[in-house]
Amino acid sequence: MRRDLLPALMWFAALGAALGGCRGGAWIGETCGSNDDCDGSLQCLNDICEPRCERAPDCGDGYACRDHLCVAADLQQGDICHGESDCAAGLACQIKGSEVDPMTNRLVSNCVKENLNGHPAGSSCAGDNECRNGTCELGHCVDLCRDSLDCADSTGCMTIPRVAVAGALFEGCLPTQGTVSWDIPVISPSAQILLPVPSGAPSGDVSAELVMSVDDPGQKVGVQSVLDPCGCTRYTVPCSFLPPSDRGACTDLIAADQFYSQDPSSGIVPFSRTIASNAAGGICGAPVICNPNGDPMVNHFRHIPA
Repeated sequence: MRRDLLPALMWFAALGAALGGCRGGAWIGETCGSNDDCDGSLQCLNDICEPRCERAPDCGDGYACRDHLCVAADLQQGDICHGESDCAAGLACQIKGSEVDPMTNRLVSNCVKENLNGHPAGSSCAGDNECRNGTCELGHCVDLCRDSLDCADSTGCMTIPRVAVAGALFEGCLPTQGTVSWDIPVISPSAQILLPVPSGAPSGDVSAELVMSVDDPGQKVGVQSVLDPCGCTRYTVPCSFLPPSDRGACTDLIAADQFYSQDPSSGIVPFSRTIASNAAGGICGAPVICNPNGDPMVNHFRHIPA
């Protein structure tokens, strides 16, 4: 009898352990008290079994997605945040003026009351006050993020220069494919245009195109020079497009040579000198050597006003 009883007790013990380790069988839409009540592919969210998340927007306002589970945000109004999913429901993570965190080299943001009358992320905008989250950049409302898990499907967390504060950087959700386009108004015949170019796309394939237009068909419109955030000249217009007083000994051959391989000394800003950057947020660092290799092929753009 003892030999028969021991295997039976072991069998019941093993069965009890197996039963104790099983997840519940509740399916989507059924009530639950914890994740253990739901099927293994689901989670218990607000007492209802729901699919596990891939990104924070799957969870709704006031939640982050961590390890495919929705986690309630606990930051309150005024707390420093890094993305929308850091702030409790009803709040938005918004850039705080021009203050830059020296540790992250990014603009400081905090949780504020969302603009209930503002547009959602991705909508066209002309100013921060038009957006639910209080951030308008690249002509669109942009959600702040710490990584792509904070962003909706088909978007990713990228580094964006903020025009209003001289190019200081922040992280925002932008489409990972396709084109983001917007208008940049020009208020004078010779204006400086600040063109923010985001970086950090998952594919690494980011390009920028500036298309200029003028209402008067008798005028030509185009770029005279392009400077990067450090102040280094990347393009200067061929001499044939300069005012007559600045052309010097300009011929078609010289203009063509400047177009394809400008001499470093021909730029408006000398290429060989070392400069200190005044760009916000330490984008370039200081000092900056504009042309460290002495490469004569410094005209990185091919552009002729027309």
